[in-house]
Amino acid sequence: MKNGKNEELVYLEILDARGVLFGEKRKEKLYTYTMGYEGEREFLEWSQRYLHSNWRIENDFWFLDGKAMQADFILMSAYIWNLIEVKNYYGHFTYKDGLCWHNNKLIDDDIFDVMKQRINRIGKIAVAVDHRIEVRPVFVFINQHGQLHMHQKPPFEVLQRNQLVEFLEGLGYVEPMTANLSNRITQQLDRNRIAYGINYTRLDPTVLTQMRKGIYCANCKSFEVNINKPGIQCRQCGTKESIESVICRHAKELSIIVHNLPEMLNSKNLNFLMANQLSLRTTRKYLSKNFEKEGKSRKTYYKIK
Repeated sequence: MKNGKNEELVYLEILDARGVLFGEKRKEKLYTYTMGYEGEREFLEWSQRYLHSNWRIENDFWFLDGKAMQADFILMSAYIWNLIEVKNYYGHFTYKDGLCWHNNKLIDDDIFDVMKQRINRIGKIAVAVDHRIEVRPVFVFINQHGQLHMHQKPPFEVLQRNQLVEFLEGLGYVEPMTANLSNRITQQLDRNRIAYGINYTRLDPTVLTQMRKGIYCANCKSFEVNINKPGIQCRQCGTKESIESVICRHAKELSIIVHNLPEMLNSKNLNFLMANQLSLRTTRKYLSKNFEKEGKSRKTYYKIK
């Protein structure tokens, strides 16, 4: 997707991989975010395959409407914006008596009520671009193992996985946007866009001492890797990665763990996280090559973004 995984999902994945994902709430959040990410990734792939290329795809758009809110996707033409909410629910989704249930558990925030808020704000943004633009809300239940039980007609269009291709192809050909219109849309979106809207508390950096140390595979998160001069290879899934990429990836991981203590972003702490499986000289070489240095001598650390 445009921005890939959000930082909180990456953070939770780090905790999970290194054995410190403590608490049921964190584990449930990791599952929820992972399912959300995978559902949106799949929708984007299908859109790029079946939607006519003249449609503009905006995804992961965060904005304020009393609180931080997200639009998963907006499929845009000159006069129609399809506001897409992707749900990757495994199992049973039930809509009955105005309430939403997932696997017999009541959903706290009614997904249809939340959509009304989205329409209100996105509609104002659309009108600021051109008063003729129509915003059409659509829910896509994309999980292949999901089952819908609608005991009453939902307030918005609802699509199941087996209807998605027909929907995307059915949107059909639209005239290419003019440069002027495209610029106006970009300006209005940027004017209303906010940074990723979830605030969360990371663990105290002392958790480094509790974490499992070592280099792990970027693909399957296994610590069973062979290390040689050109790179590493996972013994579980076979994924290969260069030494430079490994160091940069784990450096970004360390920066997420110790976000509020940038002075900890040094070669010594990175090697500690990687269980000293690479030489300190190699670590310093690629840190210096890829990231800006701060400080002097023994107090040197790196600005990792």
